[in-house]
Amino acid sequence: MFSLMKNTNQSKIESPFIQAKREEFKLLKHQLTEVVAALPNAEKKVAQTQEAYENLQQAMRIHGVEGVYNAEQMAQRTAKEQPWIEAKARLNTLSHDRDQLNARMSALDQILNAGQNLALARAEVIAAAKRADELNTQRQRAEALIPKLSDRTVALEKEIEALTQEASRACIASGEPLVMPADLVGLDRELRLTLVTLGDCRARAEELQQEWSEADKAVFDARKKYKLRAAQMAKVDLMEQLHENPILALFARVSAATGATSLIGRESDALFVIPEASVQQARSELEAELV
Repeated sequence: MFSLMKNTNQSKIESPFIQAKREEFKLLKHQLTEVVAALPNAEKKVAQTQEAYENLQQAMRIHGVEGVYNAEQMAQRTAKEQPWIEAKARLNTLSHDRDQLNARMSALDQILNAGQNLALARAEVIAAAKRADELNTQRQRAEALIPKLSDRTVALEKEIEALTQEASRACIASGEPLVMPADLVGLDRELRLTLVTLGDCRARAEELQQEWSEADKAVFDARKKYKLRAAQMAKVDLMEQLHENPILALFARVSAATGATSLIGRESDALFVIPEASVQQARSELEAELV
């Protein structure tokens, strides 16, 4: 049906770029473990300080103190409210750190597992295409059987009609009670069986058509996913090649200079305009690898 480019990144020794990303991932994972471990205590602290503050507020209302506080009451209120504010701020910080660490680890995971993800996507395309081909073959076989069964039904009905007329005339001519001819009985049974088979075959053909349409869409989705994984793999390959390439220093110089003169973006970001012809050529090459 089509060929897929094979990933060769799995078999080679990890580059310094990948090694550095793996170490960064380990560091972030360690930091995430510490943050996640601290979250339950932070949540507990918020609940405790909130309860203490609300208990004080309730006690003041009971004693008729609400809205207007003297210096001592204000100090008591602040002493209970401030820990609650600090606990909430601590919890918010931990939650933000957790989300940020997860996002950074997810980005690194795509880099570290780009080759594996590409291989899995390739396997999904192959499996989906195989399933679609099998269903299409079954569908074509069922659809090809329908006209044959229809023709046989017409032929049987004609034969039964002819034998029925013949038996009727014989009965009238002989004056004897009608005896069902064995040939007519056999044809009638075959007709009933053929009609049932024809109905089942039509129903099965419709089912296979629906299943094949869904399988064909699954192939489309799998190929789309494969193209995405292939693009990610190509980006990782590029980053590996640039990691220790002298041209990276030129990119860094341009980026640093851009950051120093622009209020938008970061110094680690820089915009480079690639000629449209080069982009089109690269796009054609990538498409050719997926045909």
